[in-house]
Amino acid sequence: MGDNGLKKMIAMFTAMFFLITLAKDVSASTIEMIAEDIVVTGERMSLEDYKDLYGGPFEERKSREELLTYQSADLEINAITIINDTIEFDYQLGDYEASMDGILYNSSRDMGSVVAVFEDSDPFEVLFFEISTGTELYNLMYNRDLNGKPHLKIYLRSSQDEMYLFETALPDSLLSLSLNKEEHCDIYDDYLWFVYIVDSYETDTYKDKLSEDSNMSFEDFVKQNIAIAANQPYEPDHSWLSVNAVWSGIMGRMPWKT
Repeated sequence: MGDNGLKKMIAMFTAMFFLITLAKDVSASTIEMIAEDIVVTGERMSLEDYKDLYGGPFEERKSREELLTYQSADLEINAITIINDTIEFDYQLGDYEASMDGILYNSSRDMGSVVAVFEDSDPFEVLFFEISTGTELYNLMYNRDLNGKPHLKIYLRSSQDEMYLFETALPDSLLSLSLNKEEHCDIYDDYLWFVYIVDSYETDTYKDKLSEDSNMSFEDFVKQNIAIAANQPYEPDHSWLSVNAVWSGIMGRMPWKT
């Protein structure tokens, strides 16, 4: 073998070694998780019926039987693919099939959940997409058997102002999800997602009050807004109520309590 042949062989082995090393580095830094073939039965209704069912003072809400547009709906999740902090959501809703790309953030509540934020898309806008891996008590719309259990929430709004609400147990393949970053999502992509679609009971009365109590701890602030999401007034008395007492009081007034 001549000098040229030896040099070519050395160059080839060097290139192969570099590619193998690069592949190992990429695989070591890439975390991929996939959940496939999930059907979730949820709720479908007009935006106005949503407001009557969920968006007003609790004592003024209508029952499902009183709503003109209320019906069940099936969301077919073809795949949820997560690579590091990116997510691809492939789904079918009725005759419409789509794939959406988004970014994952830690929930601003710091309660063991991750929120996906997607670009607006037609005909369905993702209002709230939460992957809850923890066992904290969360506010669920209708599937309250999932309280305290890992679950997935997907709330959509159509271009015809129809609301689609889906809640289901978290697939086993996503139970270990955690993000290798500290960035948290905006609260209005998170637990205050509803503020821009409901009437003044939430937006005018409560949104303006979020920053009024400057002495409130972050934990109290979070729990206050969980109460807001459930349309339950929360005015903490810091002179004698402990955080645990406040939390117990809120949970006792939640609408899933009977």
